[in-house]
Amino acid sequence: MMESPDTRGKARGWVRVSTLLTLTWMSFLQVPSVTGAGPVDVLQTLDFHNLPNGIRKTPGFCKNRRNAQGADVAFKVTKQAQLSAPTRQLFPGGQFPRDFSILVTLKPKRNTQAFLLSIYNEQGVQQLGMEVGRSPVFVYEDQNGRPAPEDYPIFTKTNLADNKWHRVAISVQKNNVTMIVDCKKKTSQPLPRSNNPIVDTNGITVFGTRILDEEVYEGDIQQLLIVPDPRAAYDYCDYYSPDCNNPLPSLPQAQEPERNQRRILPSFPGVIPVILCVIPDPEQCGQL
Repeated sequence: MMESPDTRGKARGWVRVSTLLTLTWMSFLQVPSVTGAGPVDVLQTLDFHNLPNGIRKTPGFCKNRRNAQGADVAFKVTKQAQLSAPTRQLFPGGQFPRDFSILVTLKPKRNTQAFLLSIYNEQGVQQLGMEVGRSPVFVYEDQNGRPAPEDYPIFTKTNLADNKWHRVAISVQKNNVTMIVDCKKKTSQPLPRSNNPIVDTNGITVFGTRILDEEVYEGDIQQLLIVPDPRAAYDYCDYYSPDCNNPLPSLPQAQEPERNQRRILPSFPGVIPVILCVIPDPEQCGQL
């Protein structure tokens, strides 16, 4: 699913316009505060909890969870879902971690293959992506264009698109990427990036597809975290998404977001973002 030069050029142009519009609006707004050392909750930032178009609640990984009433809460994603946000909304400090983990609990639709997450820089180049399905692909391109597309890690022996729940943890450390599936299947591949790799946070983050891709993610998802620690992937099933006979930790799951915050919800594709003020008293919105 690599981009042709023409497609990549079109994508760059679209993202550049969209990003400029987004950044213009952002200059007047305060993005939600996120602790740099803690997990970044992608689902909460993209406002899954308010059930935007194409998203609805569904039972999650565990039908019965210890010390909980009923099943885990997850979200069903359909083709109608179009979700994106300025990357600065995920990383308001302006820095994407050099070494990190991506943690996700999901159930893709059978026999599908699509990007779950795509991060573009200000020029419209996809710098990071996680494609899930019959053969997961990890896309990473630093400020020097490394690694080249032919060196992107492809996990051909891992099928996530079997209509079953999976806990998937990706660890990126130095020049290696490791994928751990269902707490036991571990596969490592080289990631030949620069010595001081940078992922730009001045662009946009897109959920469920790549710009101009026809394929979109369909299925269920309970958790999607970016953790600035490559070791977190190895502890995913212990501390972030434990087995059903253990209670959920007090970490980002399908929980209600903070009420007193502003959100920027860009309409995808290429439309000026909608600005929402989510606080108990609407009259306070003008005071923020």
